[in-house]
Amino acid sequence: MSRVQANLLLTLVALIWRSAFVAQSHGMADSGPLAFTGARFLIGALVVTPLSWREWQGLQRPDGRAQGRRQVWQIGGLGVRLLLGAVMQQTGLISTTVTNAGFLPALYVPLVPLPGWLVQRQLPHWSVWPTGLSCPLGAFLLSGAHELSIGIGELWVIASALHWALHMLLVGRVVDRQGAPFLVAGGQFFVCALLALAGALLFERVDRAALRAAALPIL
Repeated sequence: MSRVQANLLLTLVALIWRSAFVAQSHGMADSGPLAFTGARFLIGALVVTPLSWREWQGLQRPDGRAQGRRQVWQIGGLGVRLLLGAVMQQTGLISTTVTNAGFLPALYVPLVPLPGWLVQRQLPHWSVWPTGLSCPLGAFLLSGAHELSIGIGELWVIASALHWALHMLLVGRVVDRQGAPFLVAGGQFFVCALLALAGALLFERVDRAALRAAALPIL
């Protein structure tokens, strides 16, 4: 894949991700944040399972043994980080607007280079800073959040941006080392889904009627 193709693919990802805020907001009318998060990521895991299995088979060692435990733990860690970011964002949507929820996560963009600089000692190119800082400003202007007020919902979404930034950095490292994007995606989706659904059974009221009512936003 060329760099132009990769950038176009990431642009498509951003379009899909931003448009999902409307569905996420509507889904909260019938479902709790943990149940909603668990259901959506479980579906996502099932969608990529065939491709994940194909990659897994290709990564088998010549002696018949699978990849080591380290790779499994790395994918599991990504799932936990994904869970924290998604649930915090979903919780914030209970009491904030879709407009604010669409703008505030853009704060993770200038945050992504900071862990790489502080932890990995990777100094970003100078162009990263002006473009990264201009991204939240552009999102603010496009979202129309000109009368932004910071309440509990906005604080949850801002907190989720910190986890998204760390998740983005870690995903890049893990995928680069393992060379199996579908396996990494499917694995972290499964971990996120199982933990979220377990939390929903413990802390939320989960019933079939609520899940059926939220089925379309979840899909």
